[in-house]
Amino acid sequence: MKTRIQFWLGTLISIFLLYVVVRNIPLKNLATVISEIDPLWLAVAIFFQFLALFLRAIRWLAMLKPEGSLKEAFYAQNIGYLFNNVFPMRVGELARIFVISKSCGISIIRATTSVFLERILDVIMVSIGLLIVLSQIAVPEQYVLIARSLVWLIILFLIMFTLFIRFHWTIERVFRRITARSSKRIRVVVLTLWRQVRNSIKVFSNPKIALPLLTWFFISWCFSVALYWCVMRAFVPNPTVLEAIFIVSVLALSFTVPSSPGYIGVFQFVGQQALVIPFGSKYSPVSALAIALTVHAIFYITTSLLGIIGISRFGISVTGLRAAISEVPVETEYRVQSIDPGTSP
Repeated sequence: MKTRIQFWLGTLISIFLLYVVVRNIPLKNLATVISEIDPLWLAVAIFFQFLALFLRAIRWLAMLKPEGSLKEAFYAQNIGYLFNNVFPMRVGELARIFVISKSCGISIIRATTSVFLERILDVIMVSIGLLIVLSQIAVPEQYVLIARSLVWLIILFLIMFTLFIRFHWTIERVFRRITARSSKRIRVVVLTLWRQVRNSIKVFSNPKIALPLLTWFFISWCFSVALYWCVMRAFVPNPTVLEAIFIVSVLALSFTVPSSPGYIGVFQFVGQQALVIPFGSKYSPVSALAIALTVHAIFYITTSLLGIIGISRFGISVTGLRAAISEVPVETEYRVQSIDPGTSP
């Protein structure tokens, strides 16, 4: 029931936002603007899209080392995007976790932790970009309040993350005391899950791993900004990097809004408004919507095609993978090992 409610809520939001976007825009004018797109800049944008996807796979692999390979990470990632494009509820995150776990022998918990950390770092990265832009342009007061909230959230997360890395042994002792009177099975489950999460996060305590990883995050987002800038350049003669950073950041944060598969409606509305509200003198509602539609089409088509190729290479089917995700039993998912919880990992 909860899943159905969320599905229909997302669908209604998508339909409503699509209506808001197109209600005052003559479709003939929109078609004319899209037909006048510069094909050279469009080709460059597609090139940057592939580079951004490739670098995202590299950074994910850096979080999964020593397990995994670049090929598996790349195709698992795009299978996840394909599932997000086709199915609601961001089931693609579960799909890529399941695929990388099965193909590389990585535990579900370790894969899940890597995806969770990836999303957290993405939010931090785009929040920093958003703060940079908001400090350079005149925006309504509510945007300033949002920026201040983001600053405090980033600071809070960094403090908690640092404390976690610094005192992980203390946290494990707390888990041991909590489960001391429980059965051996419960202790094994809790400590196994804890150690898998801890080992995934501990990569950030090693500067030789953490610094290159953060560098890959930064570079991948630079390519994403380059993609948006190229699409904007295909429609207007003088876009700025700040404008590209702003639309990338706002769109990335908007993905938390419930929507139909593929972020249809939400992507078009947010992408349009991210250009019209602060940069209305340069972007009309028509040109801004054309940019949002083009970027979304590039992302949707490339990730779907790569996801289909990945499914073919792994020898799985979309329906079979979706069914497998929903039927993984808890014990199999946790991959509990028969270890003595009193020993060191």
